[in-house]
Amino acid sequence: MPFGEWECVATPVEAHYEDAGLYQSVTYYYYVVVIDRLENRSAYSQLASATTMTPVVLELFTKGAD
Repeated sequence: MPFGEWECVATPVEAHYEDAGLYQSVTYYYYVVVIDRLENRSAYSQLASATTMTPVVLELFTKGAD
């Protein structure tokens, strides 16, 4: 098992997963374990990481009529 404390974030039945509601500008680390219907577990996948983006703030200006 990878080092440190880990939390199961999903048990998807599809081949993809979108992790929503994350904090901005934080790096998250993931690994995958596959469990079949007979409860057989695969080896741990390679560790993957992703950093969430900081939102861009735009200021919009209009020019009044002259």
